[in-house]
Amino acid sequence: MSIISVKNLSVKMSNSTVLSDVSFEVASGEYIGIVGPNGSGKSTLIRSLLRLNDIECGRIEIMGKPLAHFSDWSKIGYLPQATIVANKSFPASVGEVVATGLLGCKSFPRRFNATDRDAVLQTLENLGIEHLYQEQVGKLSGGQSQRVFLARAMVSNPDILILDEPTAALDPVTRDHFYQTIA
Repeated sequence: MSIISVKNLSVKMSNSTVLSDVSFEVASGEYIGIVGPNGSGKSTLIRSLLRLNDIECGRIEIMGKPLAHFSDWSKIGYLPQATIVANKSFPASVGEVVATGLLGCKSFPRRFNATDRDAVLQTLENLGIEHLYQEQVGKLSGGQSQRVFLARAMVSNPDILILDEPTAALDPVTRDHFYQTIA
C-alpha cells in the first residue's frame, strides 16, 4: 500500500492552473524529491497534500484514506518553506518551539512532561543544535532557525516527513549533516 497516493491532481490559484493532472505514489520507507524551477508548483503540491490548498480535481490519499477523511496529523511532520521568525522579540525558547511538534500526539489539556523534554533534547542533539535548547527562537540565524523547525517536524517521529526547501538556509556542511540525519 502507498503511504501517499495522488491521482490526476489539478490545482488552480487565482484562476490560474498551477498543477495539472499530477499523479504519483510514495511507498512506505521511500524518499522522494520534487524538483523544478521557482513558481512551478512544488509548494502548492505540498500544501495540497496537507489540505492547506483547495484542489480543483483529482484524488489524494494519505495512508489509504481519502485526504478529506484523514485525521491523524500526528503521523505527518511538516517543515514549511519559510521558517524565519519575523518578530525578533518572540519570547519562546527553542525547546518550547520544538515541543509544539508533539501537540498532535497529545490530548488537551495536557502538560509537557519529562518524556517530552527528553524527546525534544534527543531531536535537537540529532541535528547538532542541543546547545540552543534555551535560546530565544527569534534571535537565531536563518540556518539555526531552519534546523529548529526541522526538529519540530521530526520530534514526534512521524511516519511521513514533508519538507519544503529544507536546505535553503543551510551552509554546505550543515546541509550534508541534515541529509545524513534524515537518511
